[in-house]
Amino acid sequence: MRLPPSAVNKLAELAKRRPVALDSTQVSAVDAAEELRAFLYPKQRAFFAPGAGLWRATRKTRRVGITTGGCRELMARAIEQPNFRAMYVATTRQEARDRAWTSDTKSGLVDLLRELGETEKHPTLAECFMLGGVRVDVRDADNKLVFSNGSEIELFGSENLRAQRKKRGGAKHVVWIDEAQDFFLLEEFVDGVIIPLLADYEGELWLTGTPGKDCVGMFYEVTKEIGDGDEPMPNWVVHEFSVTDNPYFGHVVQDSTAGATVYYVEDNLTADTRLTAEQRAEHRYGPFDTTAEAEDKAVKVRWEQTAGEAMRLKGWKGDEPQFMREFLGKWVKEGARYVYPIHE
Repeated sequence: MRLPPSAVNKLAELAKRRPVALDSTQVSAVDAAEELRAFLYPKQRAFFAPGAGLWRATRKTRRVGITTGGCRELMARAIEQPNFRAMYVATTRQEARDRAWTSDTKSGLVDLLRELGETEKHPTLAECFMLGGVRVDVRDADNKLVFSNGSEIELFGSENLRAQRKKRGGAKHVVWIDEAQDFFLLEEFVDGVIIPLLADYEGELWLTGTPGKDCVGMFYEVTKEIGDGDEPMPNWVVHEFSVTDNPYFGHVVQDSTAGATVYYVEDNLTADTRLTAEQRAEHRYGPFDTTAEAEDKAVKVRWEQTAGEAMRLKGWKGDEPQFMREFLGKWVKEGARYVYPIHE
């Protein structure tokens, strides 16, 4: 039976509306991206999430895992979003590699590929991986990852104005300036080089860092605490992080071995193979009857493992400028920054 033209047109229209099944490569990419993001704790997810603001910055302490989380988010986007372009920026090429390529904590971009990817043979490159159904070429000499779906992630060292000008042109979905408090002429770099890079895709600019010694400049103006009479910098979304947010230094685990469910808190040393079993047990706290009790303890453990330990080692009282910057995330003005401290 031949269908009338109207019925044929109707079926064609319905066919267009049917959901398109993902092929195995796409499904694999989605799964790999979710595995990468599963590591992120809630505040990290909120900061790095697509659509969380075109210009975003951190007001944070040290040891909150920003670089670790950011590398995972960039890798996830590069796998799931074909032709994605991102640039990680540090003050020097070597600092960029030490933080975001291969880091001491094994959380850089290449570290992630070595941990989660499958090694592939390549005729010219020393390292090549498959991750989420996407081949990733590690172009070490160029500080660049090139993905078979057209995506690229590059590292850039902004040593001086001449180096900054080399990045004119091109287009990026994300530009990430890390340890932004250390940048020379940051505002000129952002205005003259970075903003035009982001125009094509309505790209995102991430400024991450910790308060520095100089209460001046773009990063300070964006992230300073707003007092009476102050106005926040327009168009910026500022996220606050503390070391007490980071579950790496203290996380809750469930234990039902005794028949009843209880909760413990384990700090970052419970997995340290250099310690004996008895020593590792000293870094497990509990049991607690509820997750709320365990979470309260976890916050205290995170503090003691980081800021508290620094206070004990240095004999700090908690009001020292260095301590307030690094572990309280506060901008602190020092009267003797540029003069000899004769008055002290």
